[in-house]
Amino acid sequence: MLPVYGGKCLSSKAVHNWVDKFPQVRSKVVDCVRSGLPVEIATEATVQRVEELIRVDRRITEEMNRMGLSLQHLLRYVEEGEDLLNTIITGDESWVHIYEPDSNCASMHWKYPTSLSGSTKNFKVTSSAGKFMLAAFCDSQGVLSVHFQNRGENMNFASYREVLLKMRDAIRRKRPCQLAKGLLLHHDNAGPHTCRATQERIQELQWELLEHPPYSPDLAPSDFHLSDPLRDDPDGKSFADDEEVETECRSG
Repeated sequence: MLPVYGGKCLSSKAVHNWVDKFPQVRSKVVDCVRSGLPVEIATEATVQRVEELIRVDRRITEEMNRMGLSLQHLLRYVEEGEDLLNTIITGDESWVHIYEPDSNCASMHWKYPTSLSGSTKNFKVTSSAGKFMLAAFCDSQGVLSVHFQNRGENMNFASYREVLLKMRDAIRRKRPCQLAKGLLLHHDNAGPHTCRATQERIQELQWELLEHPPYSPDLAPSDFHLSDPLRDDPDGKSFADDEEVETECRSG
């Protein structure tokens, strides 16, 4: 066999193995059909399919998701009316600085076209390094719960879980009938809001989550009624200690 087949000749051990297999399970010397990944992946059909997926406008899927959620909320509002709005509790976080300089709009001056006076120069002033993370929740009747993190401390999933418990206690005091009727919690898709630990806490509290579409350009109500007023109200003010900051925010 060696003079005929040369280097392709089977060894004596391989020949013995084939002889042992034929009486048992083998009837052919060719390879049997096996399951698994195909030998060739970059086929013409595969390349064409991948190119279609890359070139398609992927924003359509997100837009359809956003429109679908909006339609779902509108249909629910048609069925439930104002009762639906009264069950929604929305919240968000915002930084509060110990010193917040005047905004550009607040520092503007009125001038007539015929005025001869030169333009007023304003010095560039930045917010103070000392700041607090504030988390506030409200419903259709007003503010329900306000929570302050320690100075410079950001909101993570563990602290947000505790904030939800404090909000539940505030609802029991201010809206004792709300928990029995059920409530809809609305917040954006920040990391502490969407993590598994927070979702488990919401399920424990038996609250329903009002979905906010991911990557949505729509702003949450807190963007209008929390963040901007917190920046505008203390403009140009400087607070002596942490208690003054909390008092100013709660009174506002």
